[in-house]
Amino acid sequence: LLYSLQDNAHAAITNPAAWLRAHPPHQGVELVAPSSWSCPHGVERWRGNCGCRAFHEETSQAWRGPLRDALEWLSGEVDKRFQKVLAPFASEPFTLRDDYAGVVAGGPDTAQAFLEAACRELDPAARTAVLEALEMQQSALSMFTSCGWFFDDVGGLETRLILRFAAHAVELCGPDRDAIESALLERLANAKSNDTAVGTARDVYLAERRESTTSAMLAAAVHGVATVLSADANLAVPAAFRVSGRADGLSVERRATGRRWDVVAGVSQKGTKVSVQVTDERHDPLTFGLHDFPDRARLLIAAAMRDAIARTHFTEREWQALRSGVPAVDVVSSAVQTAVLSLPQAGGTDTVANRIGALLDYVALCDAGSAIPLDAQTAFASVRDQLPEPLATQLAERLGFTLPPGHDH
Repeated sequence: LLYSLQDNAHAAITNPAAWLRAHPPHQGVELVAPSSWSCPHGVERWRGNCGCRAFHEETSQAWRGPLRDALEWLSGEVDKRFQKVLAPFASEPFTLRDDYAGVVAGGPDTAQAFLEAACRELDPAARTAVLEALEMQQSALSMFTSCGWFFDDVGGLETRLILRFAAHAVELCGPDRDAIESALLERLANAKSNDTAVGTARDVYLAERRESTTSAMLAAAVHGVATVLSADANLAVPAAFRVSGRADGLSVERRATGRRWDVVAGVSQKGTKVSVQVTDERHDPLTFGLHDFPDRARLLIAAAMRDAIARTHFTEREWQALRSGVPAVDVVSSAVQTAVLSLPQAGGTDTVANRIGALLDYVALCDAGSAIPLDAQTAFASVRDQLPEPLATQLAERLGFTLPPGHDH
């Protein structure tokens, strides 16, 4: 669409900022506060049971008020903590907070330069403390993202997200953290879901929170697996972290704050199953699998695993088919079918069976998690009786079904 419009003499590609620069405002208006868009009830949509909802189900929004009260209370506690931490370093803490928006826009790697310009020279511990206080404020502001109240239930995705922000703000409250969280949970318990299985905002908060240490150890796990499997570790690691070193001694740094963890990551692999145990001296070991990884990391690592299989098990003919544009799943499906049909002539050798297993691994690692090829299953059913046991049983299980001997359909 964009390319088509670009070639159209009657259209111009722009965006709101560019359009505003070309057409500056020529009159001012005064906003009525508090006021809002959306439903006829104004700001009640974000703090009360106004009766408006996104869907037709008769749900109550009585949870909005208690959730608003709980997060307003938390915001006040965060502000107290923020002022206490910043007092020795900044005469106007909230001006510094507002200026920190430039770091949010510019990315975490701009944080150190921002702090050097904004505060007098700080030692590493003070620098991390100030940056974590600023990140705490960012999370406290983000927990008021308006969609958290706009929809129908406290268990919805939007409210889960703002409660993640709340949990991160609480985590950065330092020595006051436990007392603040306890008081917050009492307040969140008053925001009840329409779904008894969800419970309350308290239950959602506890389900959604993730410690920074857990996130750091996950970043180490991603780096460890990517390195072992020859994926691009710098691309795979979540953007909030920087990881360096070897698996037996990794350094993980939260880029926005400089907080560091020293960990060890042990990677084990069996077929497409990958497991990583990450340990550091201050916390219990954590174990991660590929299903725990962020989407980008999982896709990059799966691609590296497919490449390794292809280099070892693809024939030249299959490579040519891939280069000509035939979808990889189709190429591999045909290869599996051919290999299965060759088993009787090959005497049911482990070499062919291993190739079939590797090709099925390739299919499993495709982006859509492709199913076992039906043609391969059909081919196996036609030759099973000609194969020795336990190879026949092993391949039957690998191909997604088990047929008793003597059945070829």
